[in-house]
Formats: sequence, C-alpha cells, structure tokens
Amino acid sequence: MRRHISRLLILFGVGIWLIAVGFMYIRSWNERSPDNVSPSVGHMAPDFELVNLTGQSIRLGDLRGRPVLINFWATWCGYCLQELPVIEKYYERYASEFIVLAVDVGDSPSDVRSVVTKYGFTFPVLRDPDSNVFQQYRLDSFPVTFVLDTEGIVLVKHQGYMSENKLVDYLNKVGLSK
Repeated sequence: MRRHISRLLILFGVGIWLIAVGFMYIRSWNERSPDNVSPSVGHMAPDFELVNLTGQSIRLGDLRGRPVLINFWATWCGYCLQELPVIEKYYERYASEFIVLAVDVGDSPSDVRSVVTKYGFTFPVLRDPDSNVFQQYRLDSFPVTFVLDTEGIVLVKHQGYMSENKLVDYLNKVGLSK
C-alpha cells in the first residue's frame, strides 16, 4: 500500500511539474507574439507622437498620403552619424515626395541640436527622450530605419548601418528614383 501511495505522489509531482512547464512555455510564446515584436514588413507601423526641436508635435498617423522614412538614431552612434547625411542628401532631392522622421532616442536637446547644426540636417528631427517609441517599436540597437508606404504599411525594416545604395533601393520601393 505504501508503495502505491509513493508512486501516486511521484506521478502527482511529475504532473504538477509538467503543468508548470507548460504554463512557462505558453507565457514565453505569448511574449513572442506579434503584439510584442518590432513592426514587420507588410504590417501597419504603430502610431506615435513626438516633439521636434522647435516644440512642434508630430504624429505619424497624420502623415499618410506620402511615403515616410523613420530613422531611429542617437548622437553617440557612429553608424547613425554616417548614414544621416546620406538620408539628408536624398531628403533634399525628394523633400516634396516623401517625409523623413529622424527620431533621436534619449539624448539631451543640446546634444541633438549640436549634431543637427554640425551636419546641417533639414529633415524633421524628433526627440524620444524617455525611449518610449523606441520601446514601443521593440528596438534594441541603432540605427534602425523603417520605410512606410503612403498608408503607413512597413515596406522596409533595416537594422544597422544603411549604405547609400540600400537607401536608393528602399526609395525606389516607394516610387522615387535616382
């Protein structure tokens, strides 16, 4: 009789353990669900509203009708400072045809202004001082660039340094050519 009770207790313990492992698996799966990952190609980019360097509020959802390039960057990021002048070059060329939102993450207003002045950027520079949008987009590195179509659908997500050739390819996807 004791032997049967011991076996039942062992089986009961194993059952409880399997249930616990199952719940942990389900929880980890849910953390990887589409609601908890960075926006992906073919899906709507999450809306956000940030303030530019002059204090004007800009909401992504209000920009529909023209393609949008969103670039997440930081003043201390070497790759960011290499690719932003290239983005500026094409922004100057196609400013009436697409929108650039350069989203600085976490830097002080004076540091951002210093970089903008040094490089002469004319595209809108938005500040994400508390990294809220950066976290909303589930990002973890710099630079990251999204190219959206006129309806706000992600056509391109590029992580890391973006060469001029890649930028041209991406702009071609939204109908802009050399």
